[in-house]
Amino acid sequence: MASQPFGDATAPEPSRLRFIDALPGQLARDCLSVWRDARQGDALPALWDFAPHRLPPAILPWLLIHRQRTDGAFVYGLAGDELIRWFGENPKGKPVLGDVDAAEREQRLALVRQSLATRMPFWFRGTLLLDNHEHVQIGRLCLPARDNAEHVLVLVYFVLGEAPRQRVRVIGDGSFEANQVNWCRASDLAA
Repeated sequence: MASQPFGDATAPEPSRLRFIDALPGQLARDCLSVWRDARQGDALPALWDFAPHRLPPAILPWLLIHRQRTDGAFVYGLAGDELIRWFGENPKGKPVLGDVDAAEREQRLALVRQSLATRMPFWFRGTLLLDNHEHVQIGRLCLPARDNAEHVLVLVYFVLGEAPRQRVRVIGDGSFEANQVNWCRASDLAA
C-alpha cells in the first residue's frame, strides 16, 4: 500500500486561523507553497507550472483533478492510484460527484466554482464511509488552476488520524458540512 499523507486529527478548528495553520501537516503546507509559487500576480497558475512534478511525491497517489469543460460541466480528470483503489474505479471523464445527492452535489460544486472565480484555494474536512462500515476522517486541499482554456481544481486528499489497516473501499461520502470549509484569503498568501 502506498504511504498515506496523514494529517493531525487534533488540529485546531479552521474557522479563525490563517489558512496555512488550518492545514494538517507539512505535506499540505508544501502543496500550498508550490501552488502559491506558481501563481503570477493573482491569476490562476497554469496546472503544469506546479502539478504534478513540483508537488511532494508522497501526495501523488492521493491527487484528484476536477476539470471544468468549456461547456461548464465538471468531470473528473487525473486520479491518483490510492484514490482509484479506495473508490474502486478510475473516474476519469465521469461527472464530478455524479453519484451524490443533487442538493449536496450542487452545494459542493458551488465551492469549486467559487474557488475558480476567486482564484483562492480552500480546505475542507469530512468523512468517507468505508465498506467495513467505518467512517474515516478526510481532509481535502483544493487548489484552483487553469489548463489551457479549461479551469481545473486539484484536490489532495489527506487521511486525518489513523487510517484503516486493512484494504478497504469507499462506499459513500459520509459527510460534508459547510462549516468545515476554510477559505484562503489573499493575505494568507503573503510569503
